[in-house]
Amino acid sequence: MWSVQQTLHAQQPAATTTTTTKPATRTVAATRPASATTTATASTRPTTQPTTLATTTPSTAPTTAAAAPPPPPPKAVVLAFAAAINRGDAAAAKTLALPDQAHAQWVDSTLALAASLKKLETAAVARFGDAGRKVSQNGLGMSSALGALEQGQEKIEGDRAVVNGAGMNGGTLRLRRGEQGKWLIELPATDAQRARTRKLYDLLIEAAEQTAVEVSAGRHPTAEAAKAAFEQRVLRARIRAG
Repeated sequence: MWSVQQTLHAQQPAATTTTTTKPATRTVAATRPASATTTATASTRPTTQPTTLATTTPSTAPTTAAAAPPPPPPKAVVLAFAAAINRGDAAAAKTLALPDQAHAQWVDSTLALAASLKKLETAAVARFGDAGRKVSQNGLGMSSALGALEQGQEKIEGDRAVVNGAGMNGGTLRLRRGEQGKWLIELPATDAQRARTRKLYDLLIEAAEQTAVEVSAGRHPTAEAAKAAFEQRVLRARIRAG
């Protein structure tokens, strides 16, 4: 018992010591505003993020847009059209001509004529060898006309242009400037000229197909004889077309 009481009496000064250290605990409490400062610093972070996004996004977007290339010149359009006809690509050819029914029909007639001439040349070469290439008159000059256009010149006057092929085999194609400055191939202006062109193409197609059938059947003994027969049909076609 004594020892317990002595121990209690010995702890009383310690309680006094505890009361003297209370100001120290107040000092710890005084440091709490520092954590508030840290919280305030953290609260400022969202204000910087929207500012960066708002200023950088609109300013960089317009600078990355690429400028549209200029439309091809008239001569390049003519050569692309001739290449499309040569490979039988109606869709590509029609995109290079004025977008109306008359020009679509003209493209179809031109493709049909080119196909019939190739059919005649194939039959003649199969029958007469390399000598048969001259039966179709070099595809009625289509191949040589393409080469002449490659060496030809273009002339632009406002929204109209003309591409003249070089040499005697050079043809002439007219173009008109369409939407967005794109050059498009244009048929002859009058309805009468367009009707004559369609009629001539139909007659030439018939002449080429008839000659091809005769060559395959062996009705012409030589390539010269087949060539002469086709030439006569071509002449008659031109006369009938007016």
